Amino acid sequence: MRVGSIVFATQSGLGILAKDFYDNGIITDVIVVEHGNYQNMNWYEDSHIIKNHTVTKDDRDKIFDFVKSVDCLFLFETNFFPEILEAAKQYNKKVILMPMYESTLFPLQADLYLCPSLLDFDYYNYMYEGRKIKTVTVPVNSNIEWKERTHANKFVHNAGNGSFDDRNGTNVVIEALKYIKSPIELVVRSQKNSYIIEDKRVEVINSNIDYKDLWKDGDVFLFPERFNALSLPIQEAFASGMLVMCGNRYPLNNWLPNLPMLEVSNYEIKQNNNIQYKSAIYNPKNIASCIDNWYGNNIETYSKLGKQWYDNNNWNKLKQDYINKIIEECNL
Repeated sequence: MRVGSIVFATQSGLGILAKDFYDNGIITDVIVVEHGNYQNMNWYEDSHIIKNHTVTKDDRDKIFDFVKSVDCLFLFETNFFPEILEAAKQYNKKVILMPMYESTLFPLQADLYLCPSLLDFDYYNYMYEGRKIKTVTVPVNSNIEWKERTHANKFVHNAGNGSFDDRNGTNVVIEALKYIKSPIELVVRSQKNSYIIEDKRVEVINSNIDYKDLWKDGDVFLFPERFNALSLPIQEAFASGMLVMCGNRYPLNNWLPNLPMLEVSNYEIKQNNNIQYKSAIYNPKNIASCIDNWYGNNIETYSKLGKQWYDNNNWNKLKQDYINKIIEECNL
C-alpha cells in the first residue's frame, strides 16, 4: 500500500506531524514543498521520491506524476497547491485529510476528514454536514522518552517558530514574570523570534534545537496557548513526564489533569486567512498566582499520569487504527 503526502520537511508542527506518520509507515511516499528550511530532506531519504524532489506551484507535471504513482493521498492540514486535488480527481485517488479547524481553508474537498481532536470533529461535523468525518487520536511522537519529575521547580515554555496571533502565549508568559514571587527557573525557547528578558530567573534560548531535546529537562511545561485543538508540544511534554500548565479549555481539559490548568479569562474572535476562531485571553496575574501555588510542590503523581497516557496513546497502540481507516476508505 503506497500512501502519498505533500509535506514540509521542517521542525515545525506540521513538518513533525507528517514525519512521524512517515516514520511509522502510515504515509510511504512524499513530495516536499519548497520552503526556507526544507533542507532536512534526509528525513525522507528512504522514501520513493527522487532526491531533492521539492515542488513549487509551477511543478504541475511532477505533482501529477506523483499522485498517479500512489494508491491514495493522506494530507495534513492543507493540500498546498490545487494541483494535488486536481490530480487526485483525474486519477480517481481517494483523499484523506487531517484538518485543523484554525488553519484548513474552505473548501478543501476530501473523501474522509480524519479529525485529530474533538474540537476539530465538532467543527467539521457542523461545517461539512453529510461528509464522511471521523475522529482519531494522534499518537504521541515516537522519540519522546518519559522521565519521572518530582517537584515543580523548573518551568519550560516554547515560543515555537513565531506563528500568528502569539499562538503559544509567549507574550503573556513574559508579562506574568513581573507578578511571580517564587524563585522559579524558567527556560524560554524560541525557533524564530529573539527574545530578550531581563529577569535573572529566566534563561532564553533563541535557536532551532532538535525538538526531541525539548523535553529532557524541566518539571513543568508552561504553555498558555490560545487556540490549539491538537497540540503536539502539550502531548509530548505530558508524555515525557512533565506537569502541563496550559489553558483550561476544550478539548485539552478532556484528557489532561485539570487541576494545574490556567484559567481562561475570556475569548476573542480572531481571523486568519478568512478562518474565524476563538482565541483565549489570559490574565498574567492569574498565571503568576498559579505558578506560585505550584512552585516546589510534589508532582510525582502527575508525572506518572503522563507515563500512563503515553502507554495508551503511542504508535504501537494506535497504528493499526490508522491503517484500518486507510484500507477501508481507499478500498485497498
